[in-house]
Amino acid sequence: MKKILQSKYLIIFIVTFFLGLLSFVQVREIKSYIVYPASETLSIKQVDDTKANKDYFEILEQFAVTHHIELYYPVVTSGKTETFTFGKGEDLTKLKNSYVVGGYWSSDNLSQDDLKFLKNKGIISEKFPAFSPQMSGLSLLFSGLKSLITWGIIITFITILTLLKLLKSKAVIIRRSLGTLRKYALIELVTDVASYLVFGMSVFTLVGILNGGLVYTNVFSMVIALFLTLSIVIIILLILANLLVFLVIQFSNPISIFKNKLPNKGFLGILSVLNIFILIIFGTSLIKTIKTIQPIYEAYHSMSQWQNYQDYLTYSRHGLDNPNSVDEDHRLDKNQMAEELTYTRKWAAFYLAYPKEKVITNMPLNWQVEAVSETAYSSQNTHIVNRQFLKENQKMGYLEKLAEPVKNYLYTIYLPEKYTDERENPEKLLDMGELSLDKTISKFQFITIKNGQETFQFNSTIEGQAIPEQLQKDQIFVVVNTALLDMTNIVAADLPRALSEQSIFERNGFDGIAKQTDVQKGILDTTNVYQRMSTYVTELFNSLLANAISLVLLFIFQIMIFYKFISLAIRLKAKQIVITSLYRPKSKKIFFSILALAFGINIVSSIGVWLLTKELVLILIMLSFLILEMLILMTVSAIKLKKHRVQILKGEVEVV
Repeated sequence: MKKILQSKYLIIFIVTFFLGLLSFVQVREIKSYIVYPASETLSIKQVDDTKANKDYFEILEQFAVTHHIELYYPVVTSGKTETFTFGKGEDLTKLKNSYVVGGYWSSDNLSQDDLKFLKNKGIISEKFPAFSPQMSGLSLLFSGLKSLITWGIIITFITILTLLKLLKSKAVIIRRSLGTLRKYALIELVTDVASYLVFGMSVFTLVGILNGGLVYTNVFSMVIALFLTLSIVIIILLILANLLVFLVIQFSNPISIFKNKLPNKGFLGILSVLNIFILIIFGTSLIKTIKTIQPIYEAYHSMSQWQNYQDYLTYSRHGLDNPNSVDEDHRLDKNQMAEELTYTRKWAAFYLAYPKEKVITNMPLNWQVEAVSETAYSSQNTHIVNRQFLKENQKMGYLEKLAEPVKNYLYTIYLPEKYTDERENPEKLLDMGELSLDKTISKFQFITIKNGQETFQFNSTIEGQAIPEQLQKDQIFVVVNTALLDMTNIVAADLPRALSEQSIFERNGFDGIAKQTDVQKGILDTTNVYQRMSTYVTELFNSLLANAISLVLLFIFQIMIFYKFISLAIRLKAKQIVITSLYRPKSKKIFFSILALAFGINIVSSIGVWLLTKELVLILIMLSFLILEMLILMTVSAIKLKKHRVQILKGEVEVV
């Protein structure tokens, strides 16, 4: 059993497996943002309006067939985003209500000659990578919590492998005497690298297949990028570890090795630094993982609320239907300003035409005045919402019944009691010019609400690794009477346009209103908010599970290294401890000196974790467990020392 545990091949396989597990989660997270099995995106920005859309769709079909590629085009139908694939002979009449300008996904890379060909056909377009494969590997090593765990696993792996090699120093020193040390060191390095590559290619191939790599060819690009990035780091560290062992054996005194004096104080110092470094990584990763549990639980719990809105969606627009979108210098003359106003009013009309009970709006306000942004009226605390947002929160039981606003006010501000002394701030900040033609209306009315009331945010925005916060307390709500807005003012018209992009819409009627207000050409795609949040929460849970499992491995490795550190410290004075224990009780002092060194490592590493996380309570709990672990390992070593003292007196200190 001991030989199995000391097998470098087993250690390499375990490490490769866990790196593959972290890579599996990494690929799933990146893949969730890639809608189609595509290598590049094609953005069609402008076409010659003298031709019909049907003619351009026929050109794209022929282009895809000729180049042996598929072009995926999202089509919004009945509030759902469906896919039309060019290059497969699909019925082009399905696109009779679609606009050729927009975004496409290409199954293969496109060249500049391809763009020139399309330009000659009257299609102005640009191409962009669907994703950056190399970033997947760099992200795993240098971004987020997984990067800490990844580095922790790699460093502990190299440390354990180096220690296993040093345990065989007696056998290796004989090879030095026979003149075969260099050959042995080279074989060791080659077998280390080869075994890692064999295990790695097997594990990472499985990662690609399980992530749909047989269908999504770009998944294998990500997997290869992850494997190559990790391989470069690990192979460099393997070379350094083998070189270190070679130099230790090459320049050590053979007599010292045979007398078990290889673990000198210098080596023990290096191992102490590695222990501190590994404990800092482990502690920081552990605390950050613990801190994600509550937000993930809250996100999971929020799904019970999202279930009531399974037919709601959000949309994204590409903006290419804007007549000024291709203007290179972005300078607008009077005619272009008029076109910009028409374009903005069109999107505002879409929002205003939607039945008020079928749209829920929540837009955070970003104040431009720094002095005010530091008060209660911060972007986190102040939101423009619609009446339906408040009604839905009342249905959920979060908000009490609120007073109805008077109709002739432009802004109704619901203000928690504790902010009543700051009324003048929103009055100044919301006074964004003359937004209404009716000069007789009043701009502001305040309605006081009780302190401590929570609201469900309907936040379906997912940015990076940030978990959308769904419940917030003591918010300030601003309800705009959109019927009073001056739609000939581009600033006023832009407000409902902006609110539209921060809203969720009931799917029923979406297509009809989009067509009625002539915005369907500018809609890139729609997303079911419940499905998106459900998928996101599932991915969060999978990521947490992978991190937790990897932390268990890191914890086991950390125990192995710490135990080896204590063993080596005891080996340096094993004979002295045994002899003094037989004749005088000074051996306790030696044990206490080793205990003090181990305790110092725990203290220094805990301070390092505190500097990185500032979580004093969690660090004290972690330190308590580390001290308990240290005492247990010291006790085990002491028992082994007592059990094998005869062998130790004979010079066989490796039994410790």
